[in-house]
Amino acid sequence: MKGKAIKYRYKTKPYPFQRRALKKCMGALARNGGFGLYLDPGTGKTKVAIDAACIMFLKHGWYRILVIAPITPLGVWEDEIAKHTPENIPYVVHRLTGTTRQREAQLVAIAAAPEPELKLTWILVNYESAILLMGDLIDWEPQGVMVDEVHYIKSYKAKRSRLCHELRHMAQFRIGLSGTPQPKNQLDHFSPFKFYDESIFGTSWTFFRHTYAIFGGYLGKEILGFRNSKQLRKKIEPLIFRITKEKALKLPEKVYQYIPIDLLPSTRRIYDEMARDAIAYIEESQKDKVAIGQIVLTQLMRLQQITSGFVKDVMGTIHQVGSEKLDASVELVGDLVENGQKVVIVCTFLWELMELRKRFRAKSMEVLTIYGDVPGELRDKKRKVFQSNPRYQIMIIQIASALGIDLTAASTMIFQSVDYRLDHYIQSCDRIHRHGQTQKVTYLHLVGRGTVDDRVYQALAAKQNLSDLVLDSWRDWFMPGIPRSAGTGNHYK
Repeated sequence: MKGKAIKYRYKTKPYPFQRRALKKCMGALARNGGFGLYLDPGTGKTKVAIDAACIMFLKHGWYRILVIAPITPLGVWEDEIAKHTPENIPYVVHRLTGTTRQREAQLVAIAAAPEPELKLTWILVNYESAILLMGDLIDWEPQGVMVDEVHYIKSYKAKRSRLCHELRHMAQFRIGLSGTPQPKNQLDHFSPFKFYDESIFGTSWTFFRHTYAIFGGYLGKEILGFRNSKQLRKKIEPLIFRITKEKALKLPEKVYQYIPIDLLPSTRRIYDEMARDAIAYIEESQKDKVAIGQIVLTQLMRLQQITSGFVKDVMGTIHQVGSEKLDASVELVGDLVENGQKVVIVCTFLWELMELRKRFRAKSMEVLTIYGDVPGELRDKKRKVFQSNPRYQIMIIQIASALGIDLTAASTMIFQSVDYRLDHYIQSCDRIHRHGQTQKVTYLHLVGRGTVDDRVYQALAAKQNLSDLVLDSWRDWFMPGIPRSAGTGNHYK
């Protein structure tokens, strides 16, 4: 993969760490064909990937580049390609939108279009659409494939992973990007590295599992620990560049504040009753020798729903049971907006997002929302409006939809609620604390006093994965919601 000698002229000046990342990336692509850019959110990993594609275009003439990403970052890719592509490189960007049939038609048109001059041609598509368009994308024969948020393909057997593994066979080079911390589960490396270069770990998933993990417990399928960690790190180190935001950039100070919210007696009664029922249900499941991991997390999520102000009945109907955290958020935001500040509110549950939007609109306050059902193009428009239009001071986002968007117009983020994924929490925080932020950043966490919220935020503050902690001592997570004098028997012994 030598190619012709070139002198690459950056359009935008890179930071020293971006130069180091690009140099290591190009070396790995020449040797192995694949590389992982594991840079913290907001440090400019997309720029490094774009520069790599531009160099490959100039050096080898490889011009068909496919980017697979979650929905929200696709608009960012469009902006970044325009921002960083050198003036001497002609290019065109196709972002596949619309229904599956419309996207298929777009792909056919792209493939059939005459090429009077060679252009660096980008196709941007989200994961779900890429799976549906798998055959058409393979027929397009991309020469470079970039997988954004590459941890999305950590599950070896998932459809999105199989798609990327199939594409690797035709792509001349492959780049994965992720701002999520390196996985503690060593088995999560297998699938991304099969995409980068399958010779690193071979093709046998079974052999890899038993080389790097220790199994036992229930039916011998539970991971008890890991082994050969030094050997694994030695294998992956040449194919990744990892840097934290703290080492890469000089960013403003971060301040974390925890705001205790007292539940009303009526809400507290519902919470305590649900907590007792949850403990009884989990204990019964243990007697039946059922794996309880997902059961515990589901029961805790139901308690979080109560602290957020609602419950779901067996038919899925939502009933409001309180408004304590909603009232606190509206009051906080009112004070911040009155002082001319922009605010981002992060929610786990769609119900609380919609309820907050309704309350703000009732006060004639302009508000933007991003959640799972919002199409990618509309998400991008809302992001740009929030960043540039002073009229819109409030953005509410669902935590799972917070990937890859720049919201640095705000310097205050309110966590209405969080889920149990540390990577979601970190990614959300980084939406306002990244390159371009000039003000001190404040995170306000609304915590139902004496509830599961306390435990969740303690774990997140310590950067611990909640799913692991819960299984080790699940009863402790239900304790705050039940007074010890409430006849709970031996639950705390």
